[in-house]
Amino acid sequence: MKHFYTFLMVLAMTFGVSVPSWALSFNVEVNDPEAVTVSWDKTTEYPVPSNGIVTITADEGGSVYVTPKDGYFIDHYINFDGKTVTPYNVNNPVSVFVGESRDGLTLSFFVKKWEDIRTATATVNVVNGADDFTLTLGNTAISLKDGSQTIKFSPEKESSFTIAPKSWNTPIYSVTLNGVPVESNKYYVQYSGTLTYGATLEIQMTEQTVVKEMVSVAFQFEDKGQDALAMVWNQTRSERITLEDNKCEVEKGTRIRLSLNIDDYNIDLLTVNGQPETVSQDFGTCTFEATEDMTVLIKASEPEYEDITFNITIVNPEGLLLYAGSMRDGQRISLENGIPANAFTMNVTSTDDSGATAIRTIEVAEGEAMTFTVSISSKNPFVTYTPADGYYLEAATGADLSTPLASPAYASEAPLYFILRKIERTATAAIYLDGVPSNYRMADANSRNYTLAEGYTLINFDPSFDNPFKIQPIAATASSSFVYLNGTRVALNTENNAWSGLSLTEDAVLKIFASAPATYFITFEVADRCSAAVTADYVTPCGNLSEPISVLQGTYLTIEPAANTYVIINGTDAEPDADGKYAITADQNYTVKLSKNTAGVASAITGDENNGKVYNLQGICVGENLGNLPAGIYIQAGKKVIKK
Repeated sequence: MKHFYTFLMVLAMTFGVSVPSWALSFNVEVNDPEAVTVSWDKTTEYPVPSNGIVTITADEGGSVYVTPKDGYFIDHYINFDGKTVTPYNVNNPVSVFVGESRDGLTLSFFVKKWEDIRTATATVNVVNGADDFTLTLGNTAISLKDGSQTIKFSPEKESSFTIAPKSWNTPIYSVTLNGVPVESNKYYVQYSGTLTYGATLEIQMTEQTVVKEMVSVAFQFEDKGQDALAMVWNQTRSERITLEDNKCEVEKGTRIRLSLNIDDYNIDLLTVNGQPETVSQDFGTCTFEATEDMTVLIKASEPEYEDITFNITIVNPEGLLLYAGSMRDGQRISLENGIPANAFTMNVTSTDDSGATAIRTIEVAEGEAMTFTVSISSKNPFVTYTPADGYYLEAATGADLSTPLASPAYASEAPLYFILRKIERTATAAIYLDGVPSNYRMADANSRNYTLAEGYTLINFDPSFDNPFKIQPIAATASSSFVYLNGTRVALNTENNAWSGLSLTEDAVLKIFASAPATYFITFEVADRCSAAVTADYVTPCGNLSEPISVLQGTYLTIEPAANTYVIINGTDAEPDADGKYAITADQNYTVKLSKNTAGVASAITGDENNGKVYNLQGICVGENLGNLPAGIYIQAGKKVIKK
C-alpha cells in the first residue's frame, strides 16, 4: 500500500517516529555586499544583493564559503549558535558546514577594508636581498625592494611580523628593530617581533652586497598573441612575473615558463630571439633560460569552430538539466520541439557494493521518450548534465545503448539516451530498534541519514532511488547486534563493518536488536463466521490465522475484529481502543480467541436480546439508553456497538 507524506507525518506525530527531511534554506548576511563572494560547496557562486543577504537552498548538508575580495578582510562572523568567531587568517575564505539542523538560520559576516585600519607607519630598510626573503605582517605578505621604504600597517591585526628566507638553507645575515638585533629561532630560519608606530626595521640578507647581473626579456605580440599569454612564471624562484610595458627584468640564468591558453587560441608562432620554440600540446607551456637580453614573439589566432548537430532521446525530459560544454561556463540547452521516440531497449552494465557486475535491461515503449535535436560548438564538443530537483538518473548511454555514459558526454558518442525518473518517496517501511539509538546510523544509497528512536520508526522512501540502505554500528559493542529484514537475519559485512545492501520494499520491516531477540508465537482460535484484520509492525497484514504467527520480541500487532466478533486474549476479555482495535506487544506467547460472544456477555444476555438494555463487555447491564453512556464499546440487542 502507498502512504503519502502527509500520512507519514500523522504517523510521526502518533507514534513519535522520525521523518527525514533534507531540503534546507539558510541566509548569509554581509555588512558590505561589495566586499566578498559567497559560494556553496565551491561549485555554485551566489551573487550578493545590495541588501547583503544571500539565501542559499540545498537538498543536503554542505559547506558555504565566504571569500574576501582584494583590499578586504573578514574581521569576524556570528555563527548559527549566535557565537562570535574570529578567523585565524582573516585573508582566507571562511567555510562553515551547514547541516539539516540549520534550516532557516542566518550566518552574519562583518568585513572591513584594510586601508581603513592601516593607521600606523613603519620604516623598512632592506640593505640587500629583497628578493630572497619574505616579510609577513599578521597574515599579509609585504612586497619589498632594496633600500628604504615606508609601509602602513594595522596596529590591531598586523603588528606582529615574521621574516623568513625563501630558501631554507640560505640564512638571513641580520635583522634589527629600532637598532636592536632581533634573535632568530634556534634553526636560524626566521625572525619574529612586534612593530610599533614609527618603528624602523632593517634587514640584511647577506654580509656582502652582491650585485646581480640582470637581463631584460621583452615580449612582442601579433594578432591574438597577447590574449593567448596566460602567465609568465619565474621557475627558478617559484614566483609569478608581472610584465611592465610588455617586458621584465630577471637575474641572468633564470628559467622562465610561459603558460598559454591553447583551449581558446591557436599558437601560430612562438620564438625566443628569433628561434622557434615548441609549445606543449598537453599543457600549453614553453620554458627557456634567460641567458641574455631576449625578445619573445607570440603570434596566435582564434580558431574557427563549426556546429555539431546530434540527437538526444530522453525519458522524462523535464527532469534533465543539459549544458553545452561545462555547467559552470557552458550554455543551458533548452529542450524544445521534441518528437515521440521509437521503442528501444537498454542493456546497462551495473556494479553492486561487492564489485559484482550485472546487465540490467530497461524497456522503453514507443512514445515514452522524446527525441531532441541539439547543436553545440566543436570548440567544446561535449555536453554535461545533471538531474533536476526531484528527479534521478536511472540510466544514460551512447549510441550502443549499453555502455554507461559519463558526464561530460561527447558528441562522438551520439546519439545519446537518458532515462530520468521522478523521485517518489511514497513507499513505507517500518524500522524497529531495541537498543540505544546513538549506537546506530542508518543511511540510504544517497547518503541521507535517518534518525532512529527506540521502538518503531516509520519512513517514506523511493525503492528505485533510495536503495540499498545501510546500518552502521557506531559503538564498538553494536557490531554484535542482530539485524533482521522481513524476519530474516542479515549478516554483518566485515569489509565495511556494516549491515549493507539492505533492499527495502513497500511495507518492509527492518529490525535491530542490541542482543539476540526472543521468538514468540501468536495463536488464533477463530470461531465459525468470525474474523479479524491482523497487522504486524504497523505495515504487515497477517492474512493466514490458521497457523501460529512467529514474531520477534517487541513486535506490535493490532487486531481489528469484524462485526459480531469478540476478542479474548490469553483467556481475558480484552479492552479495545477508541477505534475498536486491540493491541499486542510480543513479550510472551499469546492465544487470541475470536468468538461470537465473550464468556461474560454470553451469561448476561440470556433473555430477550431485543429488550433494549445496554451491557458492557463483562456482561453487566449499564443502562437502557446508549446516548446517556460515555464513549466505549457496549453490547446492545446482541450486537457490539462502539460509541465514540
